[in-house]
Amino acid sequence: MDKKKLLLGLIVGVMGLTAVFAGTASAHELAKENTFYATAKSPISPATPGTITGVGSGEQEFRFSNFKFSCTTAKAKNGIANEVSSTFYASVKFSGCTTYFKVEGNNLLGPYKVSVAPIDFEFHQNHFAEFGGESESEVSLKNAGSVTANVASTKCEIYWEPQTIPTKAITHPEEEYSSVAYANEEVPTTKLKLYPSGFQPELVVTSALTKIKTIAEGGKCENFKNEETKSGYYKGTLRFGVKSGSLEYVEPAVED
Repeated sequence: MDKKKLLLGLIVGVMGLTAVFAGTASAHELAKENTFYATAKSPISPATPGTITGVGSGEQEFRFSNFKFSCTTAKAKNGIANEVSSTFYASVKFSGCTTYFKVEGNNLLGPYKVSVAPIDFEFHQNHFAEFGGESESEVSLKNAGSVTANVASTKCEIYWEPQTIPTKAITHPEEEYSSVAYANEEVPTTKLKLYPSGFQPELVVTSALTKIKTIAEGGKCENFKNEETKSGYYKGTLRFGVKSGSLEYVEPAVED
């Protein structure tokens, strides 16, 4: 090979790597406060969004009205339009959900299968969350509807309206909360061209959303003393990643 061509190739390669690291540095520098930071094989933008994938980690616990139930599986797949953002959106489908009825003598009757409509979450940098049922956007919570759940064999329907947890965040969204925790983890991968270190950065989101307002109607729910309650909750851990990329929760660099 011609030495000039070889030298030119090396220069172009170095410039390409420099551009990649410069882009990473500048994106992190934009994090003047806690933010979510995403990368993909191609630049992420509203015109070319990245693809979020997510799975549940461990049991997902719910309380809808008078029902407590758990789900064995959670999966998410939706778009992300910004590399740096103060919020992170995820549309999650829960399955393998079951509940029991408490009868005389505190005996349990069941299990009954529970079908839950997909839940859309918008997690905020300062640890609170908004959620609802199947919003009209794949990058933010927009025009969300009610979250609904049906308990098999009972003809009972449970739902909650879109809510913000904690409710104080509605009027004071700038304050710091503790309803959601974020952690970065590196997961082993065999895609060494994309991840030379052998690890892919992912975001772990642990939620403890409490005091959720829920309503139960129809079927056996008609016999409930209180059809509307304010003691609902969702507790669970979800792990998210970006297809051919990474997802992290970035904190500002501490200045010397």
